[in-house]
Order: sequence, then structure tokens, then C-alpha cells
Amino acid sequence: MTTTMAPFDPAANGPLTDLGTCLRELAGDSAYRAGRDYLRKGKVREGAVAGSQAYATVAGSTDYRVTLAFPTIESTKVTCTCPAHRRSKYCKHVVAVCAALLEQPATFAVLDEIPAPPAAKRTVRKRATETAPKTDPGAPRASGLEVVDRLLAELADGGLVQLGVEKVSLIAQAAELVRALKLRRLGNLLMQLQHIVAGRTDIDEAAFARLLLELYVCRAATGAQLAGTVALDPRLAEDLVGKTWRAEELEPIAGLELVEVACSREDDGEFVVDTSYLVDLGSHETYAERQITPTRLRSVPKAHYRMRLLVDEAGLYPGLTPRRIRLGRVRRDALRTEDVDRLLAGALTDLTEVRRRLVERAAVPFGRPEGAGLFRPAALLLSPGSDRGRDRPTGAVDAAGRFLTIEWSGAWAGVGPGALSAVLEGIQAGQVNEGPVALFGFASIGEQGPLLRCLSAVGARVHGQFGRILPEPGLGR
Repeated sequence: MTTTMAPFDPAANGPLTDLGTCLRELAGDSAYRAGRDYLRKGKVREGAVAGSQAYATVAGSTDYRVTLAFPTIESTKVTCTCPAHRRSKYCKHVVAVCAALLEQPATFAVLDEIPAPPAAKRTVRKRATETAPKTDPGAPRASGLEVVDRLLAELADGGLVQLGVEKVSLIAQAAELVRALKLRRLGNLLMQLQHIVAGRTDIDEAAFARLLLELYVCRAATGAQLAGTVALDPRLAEDLVGKTWRAEELEPIAGLELVEVACSREDDGEFVVDTSYLVDLGSHETYAERQITPTRLRSVPKAHYRMRLLVDEAGLYPGLTPRRIRLGRVRRDALRTEDVDRLLAGALTDLTEVRRRLVERAAVPFGRPEGAGLFRPAALLLSPGSDRGRDRPTGAVDAAGRFLTIEWSGAWAGVGPGALSAVLEGIQAGQVNEGPVALFGFASIGEQGPLLRCLSAVGARVHGQFGRILPEPGLGR
């Protein structure tokens, strides 16, 4: 096999350039942005092209091989060895390689023909000795699923009418066991059910019925995943079944410029979870850094960052966005006004895009139908009869007048109306615009359409001051 010297010219390949024009539509916004981010971080490697065929390796949680064949636009074929490719042909790895071939053709070696992929290595397992005890690692989790089955049968048989002390106690025991076995999604649902029935008065019947249905579906999916009868996308599997991840098992990532835009604290009675939400100034992706502490232990408060973090080394956990991140080698730098401007420049301004992302997220089973991010409204709306600057706005609109309901999280409890007004005044109706303001939070579908659970507000220039973020990390705890 010989290597030709003439460089590959993507402009001379009409089917490939046609693919590039519709790549975002084929992949969807989420996979397209993730693939572009992979390309920006230099994760496309070992690329080669021969005629109308190409391949490359994309570094992720493991190395994935992508192949492309583009003889005509109608017969274009793409393959990837990642699990997500079975669900969506144009996964983020395919996007990364297509974009690299179009924009960085010089990084691809030009060959006479594409070599066959290396044969998969077979691992010969040693037989256990006759005297070695046989253990089934899935047995404890199987027993946990049996407990859930008994609970569901009890609840479905008697319903709310027969919800006595014994059944409430059974729910609590099942929740404790399932969480201890790291059956993550089932444990969270059982905890929600436990909270609903704890008082046993004024129980929300609709919420009770919805949780039972979700428990049935989640129980079936978890059992199928553990039995190996289905192969879920790793992001969904991580949401169903948790594990303790070692640093070397995480997906490596580097080259980020992170700014902490919000924080939260959750206490379920067993663990306290402190979360920092970090936005990358380059890609505008949101990441979550968590500190999980058993409630019974007194721990050092989680560190918060009032500066810019230049990440040289970090690891990403599997899961849905915002991905959880473990920071490794990090350099700290001052947070400048232009950095806040970059945050604001990446904020969404069109509620149509917010809705589109929510619909895309709702199609993912088991994950929460919500998305984190920054939204920059055209105007904020106050409740009728409220005094400007004294009450928090209850809604916002974009430039086209589309409405977004706003809920203010508990982190705002320690923020006085005056401080909030100073941040938001620039976009209050009738006020002098002193710079844009964006709201960070979790968007979901509410009773009246899109709803934003607001964790913080990011302002560029507020009354001539340096850009600020309210509530400040750690405030209102």
C-alpha cells in the first residue's frame, strides 16, 4: 500500500460537501454541538482518506472508529463503533470526523485504499477451580428488584385506600435497600414516593399514580439492563444504575475555560449534594461539579470559584447533560468583564430553541425532561400590582413576545430585592439599558408552556460596576 502525495480536496467531492450542509439537521443540535466540540479539542485522530472513503479514530470514554463512504449523496454511508450509533446514525463521533474531513483535510493521510479494521482481540478466560466458590455479583441487585416487585404489587392491589403504616414502612425499607445497591433511578423514584406518602394526609393522587407508572417502567428497564437483554446508551444506563467511578475510567477532557454561574444544595436525609454549575466560555456547554457527603458526617464546605478556571486536565462522568466533571489540573485566573460578555454572548435568546431542546430531551427515556443553560430575555414581567424592583419577576419574553414562566430557586432567599433589582434593572421595561442580563437555570415544560427554575442572574455591566453573578456561590445556604 502506498501513500499518495496529492492532498485531499473536500471541495472536489460534491457528495461530501452536500453532507456538510445538512450535517446539523441529520445529527440534531445536541450531537452536532458535541461533535464540533470534539473537533475543537483535537479528539479526531489517525484519519485517512482514499477516493470516496475515509476513516478516523475519535477519542472518547474509549476510542471509537468512524468510517465514511460518500460516492454519491444518495448512497452516503457512515458507521461508528460507539453504542449511540445504533440509536442515531449521525452520532457526535461521526459529526466530528465529517467536520474534520471538510475543515481540516490536511490532517488526513491520503492512501490508495482504506485498510481493513484490525480484528477484535479475543480474551480467553481461565476456568475457575473446582473448589473456588461461585458468586453471582448480580444477586444482591436481583434481590433489590424483587423487593420493588413486591412493593409494586402491594401498592397496585390496595392503592391509596389501603395505604397503612405497614406499606409506608415497606416503601421506606425498599428505598433504603435500593439506594444502597446503587439502583440509582429506582432509588430516586422510591424516595419521591416516600415523601409523598410520609404525612398520609392530602396525598396528591395524580402524582402518586404517575410515580407508580414510572416505577413500573423503570423497574422493567433496570432489570433488562442488568440481565443484558438490552444495550442502552451509556448515558441512559448511568441514569439507571450507578457505580463508583475511578479517575482512569472517566472520559478525559481538557482545554476548557470554566466560570461558575450557579450552585445548589440538596439534602435527601441520607446525603448532602453540593453542586457547582460551570459554563465553558468556548463551547457554552454546562458542566456540574458535585461534592456528595453523607448527612451524618460533618464535611468541609464545597469550594466555590469567583474566578476563571483554565482546565488542563479533567474527567467527565457518563450521563446526560449537564455532564458531571471531576477537575484535575486547573489554573486559576481573574474573571474579567470580557469573560462575562462571552457568557452572555452564548446565552439563548429565542424561546423556540428552548422548546426544541426540551422536546429533544423529552424523547430520552428515564432522564429528567429538563435542560440547563443561560437564557437572555428581551424583557421581564412583574405580577400585576407589584412594585418595580421589590418583587421578583414571574415571567419573561423573548424578542418575538413568546412567554417563559420563571420560578426562583431557594438560593435567592438571601438576596434582597434591592440587589436583585440592580442586576435585573437593565432589562426591566422602561428602564435604561445598562447591559444585557441572562438567567441561568433549568428549563422544563410547565402547565403554561416553558418554565425556567432560575438559580442565578448574570449581568455584564450593572450601574457601571464590573459584571456580576447573583446569588454569589454559597449565598443563601
